[in-house]
Amino acid sequence: MKDIQLYIASAIFVLVTVLKLLLPDATETVRGRVVTAIDRDMDYQAVITRLGSAMTDDPVQTVMARLRGEEPAQEVYRPDTVKNLQEETASILPEGWVSSTPIPAETAAPESTPAPTPTPDPVPERVRAAVDAFLTEQAAYSDYDLPATVSYDSLDIPFDYTAPVSGATSSGFGYREHPIENVVKFHYGTDYAVNSGTDILSFADGTVTEVNWDDGYGNYIRIRHEDGWSTLYAHCSQTYVQAGQTVTKGERIALVGDTGETTGPHLHFELLHNGLYTNPEFFL
Repeated sequence: MKDIQLYIASAIFVLVTVLKLLLPDATETVRGRVVTAIDRDMDYQAVITRLGSAMTDDPVQTVMARLRGEEPAQEVYRPDTVKNLQEETASILPEGWVSSTPIPAETAAPESTPAPTPTPDPVPERVRAAVDAFLTEQAAYSDYDLPATVSYDSLDIPFDYTAPVSGATSSGFGYREHPIENVVKFHYGTDYAVNSGTDILSFADGTVTEVNWDDGYGNYIRIRHEDGWSTLYAHCSQTYVQAGQTVTKGERIALVGDTGETTGPHLHFELLHNGLYTNPEFFL
C-alpha cells in the first residue's frame, strides 16, 4: 500500500510540474485540489514527506507551502522544542532514516560571577588597644548610666588632626572620682598635665565659635571643624583667637594655665561629634 501511495505521489508531482509548464492557468486549480486531498489524508502526507526528503534538502513544511502557493515562513529555532520535534518527526519517517542537517545543540547561559564582597578596613591596632583599655577601666562604674550626650564609639575622623599639647594624661575621659568634690562624676574630656605657658594648638582646621570664661572651665575656646566635629580647650592662661576667626591645624590658639576649677596647671580638652562627647584618647 505504501508503494502504491509513493507512486501516486510521484505521479502527482510530475503532473503538477507538467501542468505548470504547459498550462500555467490550470495549475492553480489542480494544485488546490491536490493540496486539499493531501491535507485530508495523513497517509499521503507521510508519503509526500518521504518523497520530499529524497528530492530536496528543504524542510517538508517549506515544500508544502510552495505547493500551496504560499511564501514559506521563516523558522525560528527554539531549543525547548527540539525534543518534541524529534519525537513527532520520528513517527512519520522510515526506520533508520538520518537527517543530513544536524539539530543545533542548546547553548547553556553563562553563569554570572557574583561581585566579591569588599572587606572592611580593620580597626587600627592602636585604636583597638585604646578602646579595650578604656572599657576595662570603666567596668568599675558599670552601675552608672551612660550620659545621653556621650558616645563610646571610635569613629573615623575624615581630616588631618594633631595633638593640642604634648604631655601625659593626668585624668582620662569617662567616670572618675572628682578630685575636688570627692564624688563619682563623668569627666567629659581628657586632662593633659603640662606646665603653665605651654602652647595650645588647634586640633584641626576650623572656625572659632566661642572664646569665653566659665567658673569651671576658666578661660576656654571652642572650635568647629568639618563633618560635625568640634573641640574645646579649657583652663587657658591666655587666648590668642576670637570668635569667627579661621584657624589651621597646629596653629597656636592659647597658653596652658590653671584658670577655673583646677588642682594645678593643665589643659582640659574635649572632642565632640554632632554634639556627642567622645574619648580623645581613641585618637591621641
